[in-house]
Amino acid sequence: MFVVPEPIQGRVTTAPVPMFCFPKAAIRYQQAYATEFGTNTRTAFAFAARTPCSAEQVKTVRDAAARIGLRRYSLPGEYGALPTAP
Repeated sequence: MFVVPEPIQGRVTTAPVPMFCFPKAAIRYQQAYATEFGTNTRTAFAFAARTPCSAEQVKTVRDAAARIGLRRYSLPGEYGALPTAP
């Protein structure tokens, strides 16, 4: 299962970040590429194949947003260390 909060940066509202959850079968494109921070993977999903996010998935995203921020949680290599799970 993939959980996609969007956007992970640049929000000026205090409203919760929208989240989309996708099963592995929803992947339509995936490409790994090297960056100065390590290997990143770009993934595109079939939006119509999304599923409801579980309460646990929502809690994980909300906790990460409140604790360290979604960008840092989503791209830990850019910050020098992997975060622990919220």
